[in-house]
Amino acid sequence: MTQSQLAQKARVGLSTLDALENARLGELGYSKITNILTALGLELRLLEMSRRRPTLEELMEEGRDDQGLDRRR
Repeated sequence: MTQSQLAQKARVGLSTLDALENARLGELGYSKITNILTALGLELRLLEMSRRRPTLEELMEEGRDDQGLDRRR
């Protein structure tokens, strides 16, 4: 999907996507974030923060989960 297609589908400006991609965007409102994620077939989930440090096993599991998200493979 091109930036132009995503901008149209997410109902955000192309300049917003360009600034987001190039880390030039100060803040992005909740509705724009959810519109972009929805257009990409993703969702935002909020989880309660843990008050402790993660265990090695938890970090390894998180790493395995993240590898499944790598679309370059």
